[in-house]
Amino acid sequence: MDELSRVEAIELESATDLTNGVEPEDFQIRFGFKWGSRQHNFLRGPPPRRSRRVAILVASKGEHEENKVACSFGEVFEHRDGTRVLHVWYVGAFRSHHLNLKGSGKGGGWGVFPLSAVIQGKKVAWVSRGTPITPFNFEALVHGSPNPYAALALAHLVERSGCDLALQEPSLPCAKLFGPEYSHAGHPSISLIYRSLSFRWEKPSGFSHPLYVWTKKDDTRSSPLSLLEHHIFRCYSKGKPCL
Repeated sequence: MDELSRVEAIELESATDLTNGVEPEDFQIRFGFKWGSRQHNFLRGPPPRRSRRVAILVASKGEHEENKVACSFGEVFEHRDGTRVLHVWYVGAFRSHHLNLKGSGKGGGWGVFPLSAVIQGKKVAWVSRGTPITPFNFEALVHGSPNPYAALALAHLVERSGCDLALQEPSLPCAKLFGPEYSHAGHPSISLIYRSLSFRWEKPSGFSHPLYVWTKKDDTRSSPLSLLEHHIFRCYSKGKPCL
């Protein structure tokens, strides 16, 4: 947990603050989504009347430049019965920050296993010991531990949104994990982030496909931050790299 003490989670006054100073050509490298993409348009567009936007930045302490480590942002809708539902539009890490260079096999940090990438034109698919990864088997075959800073950003997003229910924004490709129409390059990592906070892969009522869903419980030990802490200690106890 010492690594997480080097960062702090900040709730931004405006979601557009995340993109200040980022040039259009750097969006793909910095965020993983492109300038003019749906996530980018979400950040710069006006919110609907019946919702509010929440953005979390995980920043490294004591660094005034290039201190952005990870972030997550989404939109909270309040239904007529008082239920607050968070749609998660993005969670990810800033790839250029030095804290993120430790993972994904670089220096023995977190990452996914035992997967092999298969390049199919512009698309990336994954295979586990000869078995192709699909929407129906990935939870059984994708193993590892998530980027802890991205998971921390998502945990704070859920907590600070005050939501009763959180789910992936269903219209986005990242909410259709391992679907045949998309490249799966980042899908294993996305799956591990949500699973570390006990999101469940299921098809909610009224939706056309399964996605990751989190439901609030009265037990304080089930809060996203508590779940992340428990996940990290569980990884340690099993000898899995996670920080």
